[in-house]
Amino acid sequence: MGLLKDNMPIPIRPNNNHRSETPGSTHLDMTVDMLSQMLGNHSSLLTKEAEVADNDADTIFSLWENSTILRDASNIEDRLYKIPNDISQHALLRLKTRGLIYGEKDQIRFTNHAAKIIKMMVLAEGNAFGKRSVKKPYSVI
Repeated sequence: MGLLKDNMPIPIRPNNNHRSETPGSTHLDMTVDMLSQMLGNHSSLLTKEAEVADNDADTIFSLWENSTILRDASNIEDRLYKIPNDISQHALLRLKTRGLIYGEKDQIRFTNHAAKIIKMMVLAEGNAFGKRSVKKPYSVI
């Protein structure tokens, strides 16, 4: 049963006589091909897509930036905002159907998802401190 004399196991040797199906391909190539076929359209799971469209994010940011705060709170989601006149009803309806804002005719609140988008956009903007900053060497800091 696979044992030689004196109960010694048979050594494993590479099979150099094996030829791949196509010249130059390896077992790794075949494995990668097989995995990609198994994943099929699910390979998009490896790439990250934006959570909302750019125009929706711009509208959310514009609403937050230009709206009047009617009821202040520590969190963006808890504040009540008055909608500015320059925002179209179509844009508001679009944001409501996507679950980014909710509220009445001229008063809205941002959802948690919209608050995250606002925070990301604020942090991505340049600021006055960054524009006036002076680079210092690490040893001076």
